[in-house]
Amino acid sequence: MSRLQTFEGLLRDYESSNAIIGEIDNEHDVQRRMKLIFGENKDFRSNRTFNAVPTFFKSPIAAGNEDILQARMMLADISRHRFMAKQNDGLQIFEDEQEQIQQQILTKSTPHYLDDESTAPIFEGTCSDIEKARIDYEGFCELRENSLFHHPMVSKILSTEIFLMYRRDRWGRISSAGLMNHIRFEFWYRRQRLELNQFDAQDSGFLNDNELQNYIRHLVSTSPVLSHALSDMLEGQDRLFFYLITAAQKFLFFLDPKKTWKIAIKDILASSILRELSDAVYGEGDGLSESNWFSPSSFVRVYNLYLDMDCEKKGMLSKENFASYRSAYGEKTLTTVFIDRIFSECLTYEGEVDYKTFLEFVLAMEHKKDNKVSLTYFFRLLDVRKHGYLDRFTLSYFFREVADRLSFTDDIKVDDVIDEIFDMCKPKVSSIITLNDLLSCGQGHVVIDILTDVSGFWSYDTRESRNSGDTTE
Repeated sequence: MSRLQTFEGLLRDYESSNAIIGEIDNEHDVQRRMKLIFGENKDFRSNRTFNAVPTFFKSPIAAGNEDILQARMMLADISRHRFMAKQNDGLQIFEDEQEQIQQQILTKSTPHYLDDESTAPIFEGTCSDIEKARIDYEGFCELRENSLFHHPMVSKILSTEIFLMYRRDRWGRISSAGLMNHIRFEFWYRRQRLELNQFDAQDSGFLNDNELQNYIRHLVSTSPVLSHALSDMLEGQDRLFFYLITAAQKFLFFLDPKKTWKIAIKDILASSILRELSDAVYGEGDGLSESNWFSPSSFVRVYNLYLDMDCEKKGMLSKENFASYRSAYGEKTLTTVFIDRIFSECLTYEGEVDYKTFLEFVLAMEHKKDNKVSLTYFFRLLDVRKHGYLDRFTLSYFFREVADRLSFTDDIKVDDVIDEIFDMCKPKVSSIITLNDLLSCGQGHVVIDILTDVSGFWSYDTRESRNSGDTTE
C-alpha cells in the first residue's frame, strides 16, 4: 500500500469519527435547550391537565351527606326568594304610584296642537290630556331625575334607546301616551315573568303541564272578573279542573310542538297567548267573549262539544264518536279516512282519544288559517307515507271519499280538483307539495278543508255562485 493510500484512509476515518461526534453534540444541545424551555415554566410539571383528562362532571354528594345537600337546597331557595322580593319592590313602585308617574310625564310634556306650527312649541302649563301631549328629549331626561324613577328596574325603562325607538315630530318630540303605554307594558311584562318564575319549582327556566296549570289557577284566584265569570258558568271542582286543562293546552300545543312536555318561560312571555290570557283575567277588550280561548264562554262551548260527542259518557272518544264532530260549517262531515289518520298519528288509549288530544284537534281546526303549527299538524296527518311531501296519489287518497259522498249532486272529477290544489299551492317542484309550499301559498286552510271535510269542499266549490248571489242582493 502506498503512502498516499494510507493517508487517504486515515482521513476518511477521521471525518467519520467527527461526524459521529457532531451528531452526538447536536443531540446533547437539543436536550439542553429543551430542559431550559421546560424549566422556564414552573407549573408545567405540576399541572395535572398535561397528564390526565380534566374532570368535567362532579358527582352528587355522596350518601351520608344528606344534611349538606339539604342545606344547599335551602340556601338556594332562600336566595331565590330574596331575589324575587327585590324584583317585586321595583314593580310595586309602578303599581302604587302609577298615577303619579303619569302626572310627572304630563308636567314635562307640551301640547300636540299648536296655533303657530312655524315656531317651536312653548310650554305654558300642564297638559291635561295625555293622548294629545308630546315630550321632548330634555323633558325625557328630566323624568329620570325624578325620585320615582331612581329604582334600577325603573331607570332601565327610560333609556335613550327607548326614546329613539318612537317616531318623533318636527320638534323632536314623542307621544307621551306612547311612552306611558311602554312603561305599563314593561311593568306588566316584568310582573308576568316574576310570577311565572315563582311556579318554576326546579328553577330551570321551563314550566311543565302541572306548573302551568298552577300558574293559571293562581291568576283565576286573584282575578275578580274571571273568577266571578267562571263561578256563574261552572259548577263543581271538576269543571274548574277541565278549565285549567283547556287553558294550559293552548300553551302546550302552540309553544311545544315537539312534545317535550315543557315550555320555556321566555317563549311564554314572547307569545300572544299570554296577552290573550291577560285580557281574560282583567276583562279587557274581548277577554270575556267567545273569541277568547280563555274566556268561560269559550270553555263551555268546547267542553260541551266534547260531552256531546261522548255518547257513552265514558270520558274518551272513539272513531265513531269523532265522526259526530261539527266543523266550522256546522255539519258532521269529516271523512272517515281523515278520522282514521287522527287515530293513527295522535296519542290514543286502547284505540280512543282523551280530552287533551281532542283539544289539540280543536285548536288546530280553529287556527289552521293563520298558524304554522296548525298547518304542520294537518300536514303530518295527510303525509300518509311519511315522505315529507304530498303527491297526486296522496291527494287522491283523501279526496276520493269526498267525491264519492257528493256523487249524488254532481259528477266531480278528482283529477281536476287535484290540479286546482296544485295551482293554489304553487309548489317549487311541480309534482309534489311540501310543508313550505303549503305554508307560503296562503291557501293551506282551503286545501285542508277540501281534502278532509265534505262541507269544506262544498263551500269551496260553490263559492262563485254564493258570491254572485250576494252581489245580486
